[in-house]
Amino acid sequence: LNLIYKGVKNLTINLPGQYEQSNNFWYGYRNAWILNRQTGDPGMAEENRDKYTNYWLNANATYNWQINTNHKVNFLAGAEYQDQETENRYIDVQRATKSIYDGGKNPEYDSIINARDFNTTYQKRFQSFLGRINYSYKSKYILQGSLRRDASSVFRGNNRFAYFPTVSGAWVISDEGFLRDLKGKISFLKLRLSWGQTGSSNIPWNAGYPSVTLQGPTYNGIQAIVRNNLGNPNLKWETTDNLDAALEFGFFNNKINGEIAVYQKKTRDLLLEVPVNLYNGVGGSQWQNQGSVVNEGIEFTLNTTNVQTNKFKWTTNFNIAHNYNEVLDIGSLLPDAIGGGTNETRIVPGYPIGTIFTVRYVGVDPNDGLPIFLDKN
Repeated sequence: LNLIYKGVKNLTINLPGQYEQSNNFWYGYRNAWILNRQTGDPGMAEENRDKYTNYWLNANATYNWQINTNHKVNFLAGAEYQDQETENRYIDVQRATKSIYDGGKNPEYDSIINARDFNTTYQKRFQSFLGRINYSYKSKYILQGSLRRDASSVFRGNNRFAYFPTVSGAWVISDEGFLRDLKGKISFLKLRLSWGQTGSSNIPWNAGYPSVTLQGPTYNGIQAIVRNNLGNPNLKWETTDNLDAALEFGFFNNKINGEIAVYQKKTRDLLLEVPVNLYNGVGGSQWQNQGSVVNEGIEFTLNTTNVQTNKFKWTTNFNIAHNYNEVLDIGSLLPDAIGGGTNETRIVPGYPIGTIFTVRYVGVDPNDGLPIFLDKN
């Protein structure tokens, strides 16, 4: 659903929204023979139901202000809200003669079904406010700045909120007077540069919250209340600083065009599930903000139109990229505390993620036929 309003000159208001719901059902019945019960005894019936709902609402307004033929400004303000929830209900009848669901013809277990409530197994809310300004001079010099304020329910207290700014600029060099004589050869030439921050809250909905569950019966037929999630009140947004620069080009009426770009992405306060001591009585892992990594590289794209007629067209596209990844630090963790692969792979500062560390093999001992490995010396 999307509503658009253009009742005011140069102003456009968009109100998109989305609602999604899915229901999953699973029914099972095991007779006395499968359960190893006496012949003629009743069996066991089960029902498992998941109900997922997702609400997404967005509101944004853009205003175009043309000061004069040379100066143009574009304003955007927006807000976004999302609510996701999954509910689960499990029912079992230990002595049942038929399935809980029988094509709607079996009301025998309705009282049991109606008495069982749904349990929330997943719930996440997200909220964001955005402001952006874009300025253009002669469509040749372009500046843009934006600021987001995001909030996620997976974090606690003031850590739920984070601000993510961006700034960027572009220069259309091909529109400059000093390239006027080369217009037939240089069709388009644009330099752009940008810096910005983005955030991630990609963790389980209850990662930061301690919780308890019923277990048992464990003592004298009575269920016990035990903690099943350690939680972490200090969890906060994972933040990435993005810096990139690019040169876009087009030659000979854009028959040859492409782009060369360099970029660097530094991510800090990584959201990691790491091992903790078992003395806490809950489990062996906890979500924490630990460490930082960097990804940087260069990309080159080239597109050509080799032949173009009314009946035939031949184009080529070429792309090549190189990326370098390095772990900058791992906080208070040890290299073996972070999962980054299998077997001999480890997460070590100064090396790419998943670098293989293994002993060096130099051959076979002729005396006993056993392999020979070098030690650390």
